[in-house]
Amino acid sequence: MSQRVHRAVRFAAHLLVVPRSRAVHGCVVAALCAVSSVAVSARAQAQSGTLSGLVTDSAKSPLPGAQVSIVGTRFGSTSGMDGRYRIVGVPAGSYSVRVQRIGAKAKSFENVTVTAGGDAKLDI
Repeated sequence: MSQRVHRAVRFAAHLLVVPRSRAVHGCVVAALCAVSSVAVSARAQAQSGTLSGLVTDSAKSPLPGAQVSIVGTRFGSTSGMDGRYRIVGVPAGSYSVRVQRIGAKAKSFENVTVTAGGDAKLDI
């Protein structure tokens, strides 16, 4: 936990101990919850990354509507009209990525590495 967050939590805990009105007590509790959720959110973002790229056909034309999914997870996206896709919040690690479009054969890519805080590129 950062020094700034640690100081805010200590200060909020001090306010809970000192006798206050219920309204002030409720505000302090709400502020403490907000600070802790920001700290958890920042930690989760630091441990995840993004997978993005461009899906094209054999003639290298953008391919809209292709489903890009990370096998074994709930993460996935569909390529836009420009063929681009972006999957955010992917936990850092090595994955198998599957791409499929209706009427076409699915294609898999092994050992796609997503780094914490990074943006892994996979053009298909």
